[in-house]
Amino acid sequence: MLKDYVKGMTAMEPILILIPVIGGFSGWFSAGLALKVLFRPVHPVRIPLTDRYIRGLLPGKQEHFAAGIREIIQTQLQLAATEDSGPAYEVRTNLSNTVIASIKEHIQNKIPFLVPRGVRQKIIDTVTDIVRKEIAGFLDELVYSVRRDRGAGAELCRFIEEKIRNYDLAELEQKIKKTRQIYYLKGGAALIGIISGFLQLLVAVVART
Repeated sequence: MLKDYVKGMTAMEPILILIPVIGGFSGWFSAGLALKVLFRPVHPVRIPLTDRYIRGLLPGKQEHFAAGIREIIQTQLQLAATEDSGPAYEVRTNLSNTVIASIKEHIQNKIPFLVPRGVRQKIIDTVTDIVRKEIAGFLDELVYSVRRDRGAGAELCRFIEEKIRNYDLAELEQKIKKTRQIYYLKGGAALIGIISGFLQLLVAVVART
């Protein structure tokens, strides 16, 4: 049977050898396109002849992320202010970790499961880094302030919301493109395309023998 395959391959048109090559390129291109869909288009684009619009996944969810994170921080501050666990500096010890953990869970639940794990983790890391940097050094003062005035801290929460709402997603896109997971994703898709191409090639050889 193997001899028949080889004989068929030598007799077939050379152009059929391109099938695995095209399959590998298609896999690589599709993976790259899937990444682009996360970020493009940035602004809603109307689909011709319809009343529907399309927009990149992350630009479309950026405002929801920002609003959700603001609510998380406000809620955690209020809880910290009402705790009877002792002085504010003791409450602060766990407050930052609690805020970050809640934000990670919030983003994890909002990103579709089809988004690759490496991309998902990079998004979570970027957002949590923004929040951690903005609230660092303010937690002691905020907990004291909120205990005196429940409205205290709202300005910081709004500031963080705006920071995330206006974050340049092009910068995040460049960070994600440089991660090893993206190369693995594209390489895996290309490999699947090549294997699929070889299977089609074998089918063509069998059909000709």
